[in-house]
Amino acid sequence: MNDEVNQTIAELLSKQATPAKRRAALKRLSEVLEEDYILNLPPQRPILKGLEKLSEQTGVEPALKSKAKKLIKTYGI
Repeated sequence: MNDEVNQTIAELLSKQATPAKRRAALKRLSEVLEEDYILNLPPQRPILKGLEKLSEQTGVEPALKSKAKKLIKTYGI
């Protein structure tokens, strides 16, 4: 895992993040998960944990929560 992924997870879970920033972070994390899947690598656990936390947070757009749950279901172990 690299610093970019760590920063993206932090941005995704930040209470001060705007919906647009959260959408961009979620998109980037989904791209990382897809790349790992294509390369036949296991999914990065911190990404999956971050997505799980996002899906449980209050004050997050329902569309983002459902996308996070879908990514967990698709790429989770």
